[in-house]
Amino acid sequence: MSANDFGQVGEWTSSPEARRYFYPQFPNTQSGLEKYFESGEREYFRIASNREFVGIIGADQVDNQSKKLEMRKLVGASNERDKGIGKKATFLFLYYAYLIKNFEKVYLHSLDINLRNLSLNGKFGFYLEGVFFEDVTIDGERHDLVRMALSKSVWEKLFT
Repeated sequence: MSANDFGQVGEWTSSPEARRYFYPQFPNTQSGLEKYFESGEREYFRIASNREFVGIIGADQVDNQSKKLEMRKLVGASNERDKGIGKKATFLFLYYAYLIKNFEKVYLHSLDINLRNLSLNGKFGFYLEGVFFEDVTIDGERHDLVRMALSKSVWEKLFT
């Protein structure tokens, strides 16, 4: 990603749908997004379809000592959803995390209401690590937070 992408990411992440389903939420200002993505504590990539910027995928909470990271993904261009782009981006990111960066574990958080995301991640071998009941508040409502994880050994059995 580059600084030129932050405006588009800001548009995607400020939509009511993304603010409701995407957790943890991204900063909601241009300067906040710049600081967030340029901090050096995370690594994000553009998702492209037909050379068009349609989303982001990346690593947050990178723990180099334990060799684990949190994966975050958003296909922000609504006209590009349900076309398999997120699946391809997920596979490529996991390949990068496990075989290039040599991490041992990738985990993610999902809201209880995001069944599509839970199903997609389950197809990649992610397993449920835990449910944090009524853990977050979004728009004044309490929601459960689900944590799923995938170990390198499971991923390698499935995809190599």
